[in-house]
Amino acid sequence: MPKYYMHFKNWLLVEDETKIMILPWPKIKKMGLDKFASGEALKGAYLDASKFNFAKPNFEDAILNNRFYSTGEINPGYIGKDGIKHPPQFKVDGQRDEYESLLDLKQPNTHKIKINMITNQGNQKKWKWSSFARGYKPEKDFYQITSVEDVKEAVHHYCLNLVINTPFALQNYPGGEPRNRPTTYGTLSFGKQIGSVVVSGRPPKPIYYSIAII
Repeated sequence: MPKYYMHFKNWLLVEDETKIMILPWPKIKKMGLDKFASGEALKGAYLDASKFNFAKPNFEDAILNNRFYSTGEINPGYIGKDGIKHPPQFKVDGQRDEYESLLDLKQPNTHKIKINMITNQGNQKKWKWSSFARGYKPEKDFYQITSVEDVKEAVHHYCLNLVINTPFALQNYPGGEPRNRPTTYGTLSFGKQIGSVVVSGRPPKPIYYSIAII
């Protein structure tokens, strides 16, 4: 059965009520939990909240870094006209235990692709609209956009909706920011360009309604 992850601030909520948390290193330190953490890989880890006890922190038992899944979908979430919040969703399907490293995912004529979700809420407003394509006007206040980085081409593409049709990992990159970037190998198929966005103050870049990794 597919699992539906809703990415909202530092939490991922799963349909079976298991909670998975992304706990950034600054928050670990602020909560005084750094003395329980060991190893660079734990900084900004994916954590299974059902196995994590704040009173007796057990990072090693709860860590989900680098697990592999068959497919995934990300949508941006939005705030409705009635003010009701619909958090972004990260849907994954099919845990894959046969993979041991990212290189196991590599196929001929594919590029390494890193994925990052960029928020537009609270004090973490990291993107804004620059322009809209003719005939397009967003009807919703979106929570986030998704960055799709083609590592070989050294370019970031942006979209509202992402479909991952290739096996991928909940990859953690120690020493880098952001540390948590789901990663796969594949090629990109672009949907309709709906405008352009400014991300972290950089020059405007095209944004697509959807991108598929195939």
